[in-house]
Amino acid sequence: MRNRLAVGISTLNDKTEPPNRTALTLDQATAGKTYRVLGVAGGCGVNIRLANLGIFPGQTVKVLRANRVGPVIVSAKNGKLALGRGVARQVLLTAEQDMSENAPK
Repeated sequence: MRNRLAVGISTLNDKTEPPNRTALTLDQATAGKTYRVLGVAGGCGVNIRLANLGIFPGQTVKVLRANRVGPVIVSAKNGKLALGRGVARQVLLTAEQDMSENAPK
């Protein structure tokens, strides 16, 4: 568990992401799209709780519902999760590129 937490913290401080990818928070995500988790900007308690639920750096999540109000519902490693807006605001994401975009023509 400590390795995942350490990776999450170092991911937030690293500038290794390609410049064409933009980071956004989970509460800004669009329903129906898949994203990769960059890190969690919360404290240790939030990091550990989300890691136990299957949301940690490098993991992909699909946003099922992200209305302007109410919880954000995502599909992660351990199933469907409903996260409050405050927690969702602490999860940093980047959009997953569509596999069809990378396919040779």
